[in-house]
This record gives sequence, C-alpha cells and structure tokens, in this order.
Amino acid sequence: MSPIRSIRAAGAVVVILLAAACGAVDTVTGKSTPSPTPSANGIADKPPAEVVQEAKRAFQDAKFVRVKGNGVEDGVLYAVDMHIKGGPGTTGGKGKLTVDHNTAELLRIGKDAYVKGDADFWSATTGNAAAAELLKGKYLKGSTDDPRLKGIVFFTDADFFAKTLFKTEGGLTKGGRRTIGGIEAIGVDSSGEDAATLYVATTGEPRPLQLVSKGDAAGGNLDFFEYDKPFALKPPPTDLVIDTSKLDE
Repeated sequence: MSPIRSIRAAGAVVVILLAAACGAVDTVTGKSTPSPTPSANGIADKPPAEVVQEAKRAFQDAKFVRVKGNGVEDGVLYAVDMHIKGGPGTTGGKGKLTVDHNTAELLRIGKDAYVKGDADFWSATTGNAAAAELLKGKYLKGSTDDPRLKGIVFFTDADFFAKTLFKTEGGLTKGGRRTIGGIEAIGVDSSGEDAATLYVATTGEPRPLQLVSKGDAAGGNLDFFEYDKPFALKPPPTDLVIDTSKLDE
C-alpha cells in the first residue's frame, strides 16, 4: 500500500509514453470539515481486510475527492495534488503531478485529456528541444485511449487510485486511532517492502483519510479530503491547445 512507490511506478510508465509524474507538496491542512455530528459506522470493529475493502468502495463511490501528498525516494521528489470526480460514470479530474521538480498540469473531461507543462517539463519528458519549445505553456490534447497520454490520465481516475493504493495483501493488522482533519480514524497496517498505514474514517462513510509509508518502504504520505466538495472541469482556451494529431504530421 506504499503511496509513493505505487505512484512512482505509474509515473515511470508515463515518462516512457510522453507524459509526466507527480505534483504539489504538503499534507492535509485540516480545513476539510466533517458533516455535523456524524454517527459511528462500525468500521473499527471489522477485520482489517474488510476495513480496506470498505474504504476502497467508499473512495470509488465519492462524487468528489482531493488527493494530495508527497515523498522522496533516492533523492527524487514525488508529489501529487489531484481533484477527482468519482462515482458511477466518473467524468474526470484536474490537478498537478511532479517528479524531480518537473511539473505537469492534468485535466480530463470525459474522454478528452489535456497535459500542460513548461519547457523544462517537456524537455525532460521528450528529450527534444524543438518539441519542448513548441509545447511549453500549451495543453497537449488527446483521447484517454491515446497511448501517449493514457498512462498519465489515470491520475484523474478514482478507480486507478483505489486499485493501486487500497490493497488487502501484505499481512494486514489493525492499527491505532488518530484524528485527521477533525475526523476520527482507525489505522490498518500492512507489512513487507511496501509497509504503510491506511487511516479510515470511523464516522459517516468509511472513507480513506490518509495513507502513510513506514519502515523500509518508500517514504511519503497521501491525504484524501474535500470529499463531496464540488469543482468545475472546463476545457482550456482553444489558442492554448495542441492536438496530439499535430505531432504526427
């Protein structure tokens, strides 16, 4: 369940496919506000694997959520800050991904995906100075099925995060309790190379609130907050968009 190791693996594929990796640095601010006097949901009394399964389902069902975190592995900074629309027929998301200080802005609206970066980002990603100059400050647009963008747009998908991060293998045990953003939570500890603690809300919906690496696992935290806080997804100005088909001409 280690957050940074999982995101790093996906980010590496992105670089190969002409995309990017992970963005924004710091953890949950505590500004996320729980519903008034939510009732206990009974999740703390369930076996650890069931706690993780319930958290995974609650995350996938949430209409809106923000995922934010960062970490360092082998001296390289990895970070992510994404607003995601989940639930049935998810429509997309937006945010930033950064790896080693190279940042990309992501936007997905249905099947349309957009990636924006500065010249340094595109130069590091493509290895082509001319392409970097063409693309700097622009949104590269393509379909979510385009192999050059498919890897990176996963970061706007609630199902991707759920399947990548909330796993039931790894010798799960019940952990301690803590308060995150004003919400009481129970921890589930995993062991092994990717050891981490997943904190799940014990009131209201059993939603994941935080994932923290520990032990010898790759360092880093991810926070899940601003559940059900609506946000808009709007296409960028047309004069700032370059379609991937233009790259093939």
